[in-house]
Amino acid sequence: MHSTTPSSPMHAEINQWFFHDYLPTWIAAGASGSGDDSNFIAQYWGSPLHISSDAYCGCKLTSPEVIAFLNAMHERLRFAGYAHTDVLDKRIKVLSKRGGSIEVIWSRQRADGSEIERILVHFHVVKTDQGWRVLAYQSTKTTSTTLKEAWLELNPSESAAA
Repeated sequence: MHSTTPSSPMHAEINQWFFHDYLPTWIAAGASGSGDDSNFIAQYWGSPLHISSDAYCGCKLTSPEVIAFLNAMHERLRFAGYAHTDVLDKRIKVLSKRGGSIEVIWSRQRADGSEIERILVHFHVVKTDQGWRVLAYQSTKTTSTTLKEAWLELNPSESAAA
């Protein structure tokens, strides 16, 4: 897995929050089958939440709408036998003292290691008075294992500039 080395305290803080706090919590909630993730979701996701994916583009304006959107995602994954997520590649960019972006390729898998889906995701995160929150989420399916491959797949004209 490619991983950027933290270059600043803010970079390290985003990395710690997202990959060492949020991600294990997401995996546990997704694999548990508990059915209601509202407490978990409210600790990491803010509203309004801007969403762009292969299946949906829009904005969830309230916390209940955000919770319903993410509960539906967990339910879909649980139905497919979700057990864990592997991080194939990631990049964190600090945009300000209170914001950044995270790009990641997730491989969402069953307990036997078979892949449910592989997606390229871009998160826009901000540090609020309650802590870090995701405020924008963009995703697309990919077969790539690196961000560079995925971006070139989506933006072939950039290969000449690389």
